Amino acid sequence: GDFSRTLIVVMGEFGRTPGPLNGQGGRDHLKSAMCALVAGGGVAGGRVLGATDSVGRIVVDPGWSKNRGIYVQDIAATMYSALGIDWTTTVTNTPSGRAFQYCPPITNGNNDIPAPVNEVFA
Repeated sequence: GDFSRTLIVVMGEFGRTPGPLNGQGGRDHLKSAMCALVAGGGVAGGRVLGATDSVGRIVVDPGWSKNRGIYVQDIAATMYSALGIDWTTTVTNTPSGRAFQYCPPITNGNNDIPAPVNEVFA
């Protein structure tokens, strides 16, 4: 009965290379494409946002309003937003004295600002 109030996110921080295995019989990190499962907590289920090329190597359709790839920071902003937490917050009174940003800037060379992926709830 708590599924509608519990946001479930299953993901890693990067994808894995498609195609043949590497020299050690495994897959390498792939930063250009990955997947995540988001369910419960008001998520409109049964949908896929975005698309990759036929091999799964690059994003060809971002599938959301920002018209760019979805980054880990965007997923974090989505979770904070669903919880009613201001994801733009920067905490400055940390024990180390260093500032902590809930969702730091995206380091993709475009200075993109993280944003909630509200399409998962639509």
